[in-house]
Amino acid sequence: LKVIEGNAFSGCESLEKVYWGTDSQLEVIGMGFSQDLWYNVTLEGPFSYCTALKSIDIPKNVMTIKTSAFYGSGIEEVNFAEDAAIDVLEATEYYVTNNLGASQPVTGGMFMGCNQLETIEIPESVLMISDFAFKGWSGLKRLDIPESVKYISATGLFYGCSRLEYVSVP
Repeated sequence: LKVIEGNAFSGCESLEKVYWGTDSQLEVIGMGFSQDLWYNVTLEGPFSYCTALKSIDIPKNVMTIKTSAFYGSGIEEVNFAEDAAIDVLEATEYYVTNNLGASQPVTGGMFMGCNQLETIEIPESVLMISDFAFKGWSGLKRLDIPESVKYISATGLFYGCSRLEYVSVP
């Protein structure tokens, strides 16, 4: 398995743990969204609304975690592998068509709606943090950015992070 996208486990409220194989080849934890008959868009990633999921281990080969991958989940702790491959923390902007036929952008950070997740340890492999990466991460209180990060794009980076108290930038 290299990619898990859409809303694969979305709404699995009793899911407590995800076990990846020791030689996991997972590279992308993707995103998904749903659109109702009135063209209202709801962001839903593979682990959205998994409220019993308190901790997630990110396998070393994961290079991308996309918009709203864990939206509204119960995540309290994210653990990246020591030799993580991820080099960019990003949010992807998608365009969906509304009821008038016009395109509208949909963005959200990787941990959007994660009320219980207060911080993550960003791996030293990360070189860039892009637009909207942390948008809507409502539980974020503290973030230490490692020296490995050479570029931060500020557009909407911490938008909606209402509990943010501290950011350390090298």
